[in-house]
Amino acid sequence: MLSQIWTLKRASDSLEQTLATWGISSARFVRRTQRSDTLEIRLDGAAFDGAELFAYGSTITLKRNGAIYFVGLATKTPRMARPSVEGVGYTFEGPWWYLEHIVYQQDWKFLNVGGSNLAAVSNLVLAQANDGTLITTGAQIADAVSEAVGASAALQIGTNDCAMQVPPEAGRDLNCAEVIRRMLRWHPDCVAWFDYSTTPPTLKIRQRANLTAHSFSIAGAPHSSTDIAARPDLQPPVVVLKYQILNQDDGIDQSFVSIDKYPGGPSELQPGAVVMTIDLQGTRSQYVKQYIKTEAIAATDVNWWKERLPWLKDSNITNVAYVASSASLAAMDADGGVDSGSDPGSASSSSGTVYDNLILEGEIPEWLTDHAQLALVQAKLTYDIKRGNDANGHAVVEHRGPEVVMVKVMSTDLATDWYKQLTAVYIGDPQPTGLAQAYYTALATLQYEGSFEITEQECGTTATSFLGQVLNLTGGLAAWSTMNALIFEATEDLATGHTRLRFGPAHYLSPKDWVDLNRINRQRQQGDLFGKVNGLVTLGSTPLGGTGKHNHAGSASKAPPSHDVWVGTPAGGNPGTYKISMLHTQIDSAAAPQVPSNLTGQWRAINVCVSDGSGGTVQKTVLALTTEPFTPAGG
Repeated sequence: MLSQIWTLKRASDSLEQTLATWGISSARFVRRTQRSDTLEIRLDGAAFDGAELFAYGSTITLKRNGAIYFVGLATKTPRMARPSVEGVGYTFEGPWWYLEHIVYQQDWKFLNVGGSNLAAVSNLVLAQANDGTLITTGAQIADAVSEAVGASAALQIGTNDCAMQVPPEAGRDLNCAEVIRRMLRWHPDCVAWFDYSTTPPTLKIRQRANLTAHSFSIAGAPHSSTDIAARPDLQPPVVVLKYQILNQDDGIDQSFVSIDKYPGGPSELQPGAVVMTIDLQGTRSQYVKQYIKTEAIAATDVNWWKERLPWLKDSNITNVAYVASSASLAAMDADGGVDSGSDPGSASSSSGTVYDNLILEGEIPEWLTDHAQLALVQAKLTYDIKRGNDANGHAVVEHRGPEVVMVKVMSTDLATDWYKQLTAVYIGDPQPTGLAQAYYTALATLQYEGSFEITEQECGTTATSFLGQVLNLTGGLAAWSTMNALIFEATEDLATGHTRLRFGPAHYLSPKDWVDLNRINRQRQQGDLFGKVNGLVTLGSTPLGGTGKHNHAGSASKAPPSHDVWVGTPAGGNPGTYKISMLHTQIDSAAAPQVPSNLTGQWRAINVCVSDGSGGTVQKTVLALTTEPFTPAGG
């Protein structure tokens, strides 16, 4: 029969009555670690189709002698009807229910979201901060609780002994409870429970060594039943964590393994050894590449100029020669202006330094601009032009020079090669430190598992909550009196005063069910994190920003200082017998008739009478450069 010390308060209207007054015939209260505490009540004889006393989601408070014993939500209303009896039941669940019904989300950056571009999604990376650093298991648990509180969960977090650094773990669509469980799998010596004496209830997580010990004697009341077994099989002789890391540098995979072992002496090749191979995402480097082909600027080499100025390769142009000391290089500014230059390879100006080589193929990307300078290369050349034959069949050769020629090039100090630039580094998973030792320590102390039952006049007389305590038993084996067995479940029958305690490692904390360490499938970018932080999803290619093409076309020469023409058959490469000289200053002079640039000249043989030197005349032939008729500028 239910005692008057037990009352139940309905939050919707603040009605508080004894369990008997509510019509409750039985009440069973179960506390569990990492699961919802539950209070199950039955109202035998209540109409199974009657109105609900406690609506779904409504809050109730169970009190013992006026002190809060449990706070929960109505989650189920089982109804029963038989020929001889009918009844209604209610199930109330503790605050862990919120954690199991709220999906945990993290902020990821997306390119199509306004404002900060952040959106909360359930694609998760546990035990890792946004900047790629590890956070402890305790910090991750606290964040999951905070997520639930932000979704109006009536709970808070208190003392939390979890403080391991563990490998980051990927997850998707996990609720807050599962996030906490995944972290607690690394803490087989911890128990989680709710303290209902606070408002809202407080989640506490403590290590076995930090829990209060409670002793019972197995001889006499209130002890009624015991099952106990030592579990030395859960004590590993050694814990070996092998971190398998795959780095990728410029498309080349490099595999490494890092071993975290504790203690250092024992061999891993023995029964009971804990050996885990943990894949960690390694560092990935992204580059852009550019092929550049160069050659030396050889401004004193006639063949070099022929490659720059194709018209010099004309079959009618012969005897091309470089005028000594005439080569010069000048840097060009962004506006195309030319500064004064000097000898090749040494010219410098406010626009930059002219380098020894020029670019034949490829462009200078932005990350190589310090190795390039637009430059004007100049030199003076002399050469002959075959003009055919005169009327007498004599070869006509025009000799030009010294004539200034020039070409605009992209100078560089680079040699022919592939050049690459590191554009991004995606930092892999950081390796936890001291994890093998921490895990070994959590398992090293001998565990005992089993059950212990007591019967009291009223539940809660010996302890208001056995969770958060460890159990010792006297009157049996000496080891039991100090075994500090971890209590993970307590079931109380409020009508009979019977309590059953279950102790030892919970089944999901045993080595048989260690967490599947799936590795995360995202990278982190150094300085500009991608994926979660930056909204990037691939190692996309980077465009090559360029400065100038590989080579600029050569220009026509400046006005030559003189034109010399020889008539006759050259011998041994020397000019012919007869010479005609014209100065460009005479042609360009303002006093001379200005010749339209679109006229073409033609050489003509003209008969003239000239003095014979003795007062007479003689007929001679002269070679004249003539044009079609035109009207000089200015009339």
